[in-house]
Amino acid sequence: MKPTLEHIELDAEISSFIYFHTYQHYFGFNMHYHEEMELTFIGNGGGKRFVGDSIDSYESTDLVLIGSNIPHTWYVEKAPNINREVVCIQFKKNFMGDLFLKLPENRSIYKILDEAKGGISFNGNDINEIGELLVGMNEQDPMGRMYSLFIILKKLSDLKSKKELCSKYYIPSSGIKSGNRIDKIFNYLHENFSQQDVNQKVASSLINLSESAFCHFFKKVTGSTFISYLNELRISYACKLLIESDDTIVTIAFKCGFNNLSNFNRRFLKLKSCTPKVFRAQTNR
Repeated sequence: MKPTLEHIELDAEISSFIYFHTYQHYFGFNMHYHEEMELTFIGNGGGKRFVGDSIDSYESTDLVLIGSNIPHTWYVEKAPNINREVVCIQFKKNFMGDLFLKLPENRSIYKILDEAKGGISFNGNDINEIGELLVGMNEQDPMGRMYSLFIILKKLSDLKSKKELCSKYYIPSSGIKSGNRIDKIFNYLHENFSQQDVNQKVASSLINLSESAFCHFFKKVTGSTFISYLNELRISYACKLLIESDDTIVTIAFKCGFNNLSNFNRRFLKLKSCTPKVFRAQTNR
């Protein structure tokens, strides 16, 4: 199912962001994306969360910050006996102004917004306190909500227990800068990962390093080996095709640069903890 673009109507005369608080018995599968970042809190009831190419189950509370233009949805089958409390805030990354976020006092907030470009889920006891603040915004006026959101973002930036959701296909940069050399490698990988002849020898020659020196350099910059990064990139693209296209699994495997189906299935299972068939079934609502 191809994600749909959602246009969010914001009344700039009233507020610089969207806030809504509601109760729902179930969540239909509605993969969508929008320019705005999104902070979503689900106060009770378990379900499945889809963000980019990640699929996760949650048991009760769920707190997630999602970056701009990342496809996402929550899915829960109808359960009349459970009324799930939901708070959602949608805002532009610079809704407080570019200069405001770049003040040294706000460095931690700027950082968490940047880290969330591929989605972050938060864990731990502190999310209950943040959830109460989010629910409490329902009783506040626009200025009070602005202040509360600022406090919430500061609290999120302090949380240590968090998980990045999207893989590197949705976040082309590793977040670690190493000048033009690593940019050349990323460009080579992201432009050619679907080709079966992508290899470390060619990549190392792009930056004039021996293969052994290249291995050390790439691992130091990305925290991953060249082959591991390439496989993750390919599997991430496979997830995108499984969600958005009707191509057969065999076709997708070859489109992603794998030369046989068994290797594709084995790599997919290792990275996603399920088979491509199961992954597609989970998103085919």
